[in-house]
Amino acid sequence: MTRSGRPWTAANLHRRLKSPSLLRGEIVFRNPEGSGRNRTRLDEEGHPLHGNSVTIPLPRIISADRAGALDDAMARNGHHAHAVAGVYPLTGRIVGRCGHHYVGAYRNADATRYYRCGGGNNGKRRESRCRDPHLAALDVEAAVWREVVVFLVESTQAEQATVAPAGLFPGDVGKQRQRVADIEVDLQEKEGAAGRAVVDLARNAGLDQAVKDAAMRQLDEDVRNARGLLMRAREVPAAQTRGEEKSEKIMDLVAIARTGSRELTLTETGEVIRLLGVRVRPLGEVRKRSGVKCKVTEWHERTGVLVPEEVPDSRWPAVEELMTSFFRRRQFARGVVDIRTQMNGILHRLRTGCLWDELPERYGAWALVKDRQNTWFKKGFWPLLVDHLNLAGGGTRVRRERQVPPLDITWRN
Repeated sequence: MTRSGRPWTAANLHRRLKSPSLLRGEIVFRNPEGSGRNRTRLDEEGHPLHGNSVTIPLPRIISADRAGALDDAMARNGHHAHAVAGVYPLTGRIVGRCGHHYVGAYRNADATRYYRCGGGNNGKRRESRCRDPHLAALDVEAAVWREVVVFLVESTQAEQATVAPAGLFPGDVGKQRQRVADIEVDLQEKEGAAGRAVVDLARNAGLDQAVKDAAMRQLDEDVRNARGLLMRAREVPAAQTRGEEKSEKIMDLVAIARTGSRELTLTETGEVIRLLGVRVRPLGEVRKRSGVKCKVTEWHERTGVLVPEEVPDSRWPAVEELMTSFFRRRQFARGVVDIRTQMNGILHRLRTGCLWDELPERYGAWALVKDRQNTWFKKGFWPLLVDHLNLAGGGTRVRRERQVPPLDITWRN
């Protein structure tokens, strides 16, 4: 049972294992990253409303090495339900307007990864009144990663972000290890003195028993204090070593991001984001797309085929001849606009990333343009058409309207 008399739950145990008192040996008052009753109120700029945060160090329950191993193991073992789509590098990094963090989620209906604010599902017997929108995972991850790359390439702060925090474990690693060796020698001397005292006091029959007990309590306390001091001293070089490993790891990833030698995986981008302490705060609304994903847009993204320029009058006869050779009967536009105008409307949407209902009126009714596109793609004509049009050059990558509001991105090592 917990201290409140209720059975332990997986969620409660998870919170305990992720608590900063266990992992970092500290408690933070007025913590902007807290949740529920532990979350401090924030002003409009995201700062604690009643004063700066206060960090209070605590005696460690487990060593820094074990805490690091625990954190890594929990990170590796999470999200088994969707192993393929279960990598969410921004989980816990996006803070909604309600103060809760976004978490990664997966929708089976259309195989979509997205992020939702935890305030929308904020536990029982509480109302968060959260109205923060869902964010498409691919879009928000791409937007944040672009800013991360710019930060790593251009910002002078990036060099400071790739080393261990100097203020947390200061000093030379060699000196810290020598300090550990000195404390070990001191502990051995105290343990030896305590052992000899037990023999000497036992031989001294004339000494009062209360005096003997007081002397042994003092010796035992000296040994315990020395052991505690040794345990804390060992944590310092261990933390410094982890800081060096962290620096080497992120420097390797930074080099890859700067040179563009290869595209980082979601797991690797998550490593960089975590090590840099990236925090994201959406600043506005995002317009939601309705219906299913556009298969033509997805095809262009998957294959990398460029979207051609709009077809002028001079090139239309060749396109019409291609169309006649593919279809058995002539293609007619169902409306007041001709088929070339509808084709240009399709190309306009793919090049600009606008929504269908935002298509300019000069291309005719957007529903008819959309139906034309889907018919051509279903019948296999679209790949043939764009290959023909791209022979003239001028193609651009397909654009999709990002389902991401303006983002405030901050860095904290």
